[in-house]
Amino acid sequence: LQAESRAYLGDALGALDIAQRDAVCLVSGLAKTQRRAQLIVAESHAKLGRPFDYDALIKASPARGARIRAHYVATTSVAEDANVQKLRWLRSAYEAAPRSPRCAFEFAWASGNIDACEQVIKSWLNAHGEDDEVPADVTARWASRKASLATSDNQLDILRSRDDRSIFTLVAKAAKVNSSANPFRALAFSALSLCCDASGDTARASKLREKALALDPSDEISGPIETSSSVNSSARCREICENAIKRN
Repeated sequence: LQAESRAYLGDALGALDIAQRDAVCLVSGLAKTQRRAQLIVAESHAKLGRPFDYDALIKASPARGARIRAHYVATTSVAEDANVQKLRWLRSAYEAAPRSPRCAFEFAWASGNIDACEQVIKSWLNAHGEDDEVPADVTARWASRKASLATSDNQLDILRSRDDRSIFTLVAKAAKVNSSANPFRALAFSALSLCCDASGDTARASKLREKALALDPSDEISGPIETSSSVNSSARCREICENAIKRN
């Protein structure tokens, strides 16, 4: 959850700038441009925990509006049922647009259903083919969770695979997408490192974790692995921990 909050924060600040530029960029198709800018601004405000007319947004765009409201609840609510509220809004988004892969993934992700997340990605690939890739942020989140949960021999074999639709191949593409379009890029590098570890390429895995920590010093996958590594000195372990604390 902390990783998602940090990633969304950076994404939101960048998106606000994009929205402001979009609002004055196009004269033709002004109504469509203004609507898109309003959605981006609203989404950014939600991820930053800022108030907005979210009810009106949901009326104008039920699916995306509900997803944006879910982000706002997750960022601002301190109620015990905050996660339940977030899940309720994501369910509403999914019901408003059941054929939207984004809505389906967000709902499955919040539900903790990694198998459903994987099915969404497979359906996405089957429907659109290799030329229309799964969004990098979706791939990074799914792959990091899938890779970090791998324990059995069969699951580790999946991490070792290098075919066109393997975790390694998909997340490698996600890692190449710059952070402005993929706020979860650090998680992508962490997932890649786990794939390399499973293949016995520990040197490359360590370098990938260094890239992850450079993007997010408190990455929850790479940080613990690097601090517990016998290769790193006590000074390096302390540095990793101090950087993580500063980030939070």
